[in-house]
Amino acid sequence: MGVDHGRAATMGGYDEIRRLTWRRRVVAKKRACPTCGAEVHDGDFLCIGCETIVGPLLISAIPEPPEIPAVVRTLLAPPEATLVRRLPRPPPPPPGTVDGDLPSLATTKPFTVLAGNQDVPRVIAGVDLQSSELSDFDAWMVSFMDGRASVEALQAVSALSGIELQSVLRSLIDRGIIELVRMRLRGLGPAAPGLKQPRPRSESESPLQRAIALEAAGRTDRAIEVLEEAIAKSSAPAPLFNRLAIAVIKERRDLAAASALLAKALALDPNNEVYRANAAKVGALMEAESRKLDRFS
Repeated sequence: MGVDHGRAATMGGYDEIRRLTWRRRVVAKKRACPTCGAEVHDGDFLCIGCETIVGPLLISAIPEPPEIPAVVRTLLAPPEATLVRRLPRPPPPPPGTVDGDLPSLATTKPFTVLAGNQDVPRVIAGVDLQSSELSDFDAWMVSFMDGRASVEALQAVSALSGIELQSVLRSLIDRGIIELVRMRLRGLGPAAPGLKQPRPRSESESPLQRAIALEAAGRTDRAIEVLEEAIAKSSAPAPLFNRLAIAVIKERRDLAAASALLAKALALDPNNEVYRANAAKVGALMEAESRKLDRFS
């Protein structure tokens, strides 16, 4: 019996150790952002409250960039805490729905097909994130609108149904993000009324549209230059430089480019704690990566 009691005491001690270890792990999973104090978790890359970089310690911990370049989408979309890449979910249904499903009769409106298969959505909005109010899903859709992709091509790449895509286009048009251009085919009559006629590319293409087209063509460096030029014309570009720095880290793992962008943000707003923290974090990442490379050289 003494042996049994001793074994029970030992097992009880193991249980206590496991309980304390589990408690420490739970506590460690939650911590505060050093800049704004918002709650962040282990594994988070970014504080979505203030856009301060909170991890990881080494750039090698960041997953490989996606096959499809997404710097523009990351610049436009709301900040994400983690580095997990997934197909963005559509935004929630608007108010006035019944049980979150079908619209009520009071809010139902006649639906008309807005765009033909050969019409081309063209981005007309700038890169001012504060006024664009794009959801992650909207930004994902806009990242395909390079001024050449037709409605038919967008439906194929997005896998949306026809009515879903028409709804997305209507929403983006109503908010002044895009416009539709009728690409008139040879031998057909004039474009339908209400649609824009295509103009020479140098006159009609916005900086954001050029950046999307360049990124889709694999010329991400030039796309970033176009975005920087457009940002320089903004009335308050410092937050955009900070966001673009986050984008090039997440999507390209380019610490040198991110450091240069954060330097520009700090030059415009030297007392900003978020920009200072991010610049320090990127500097620490660059130093850690350099030491890591020296060990294997």
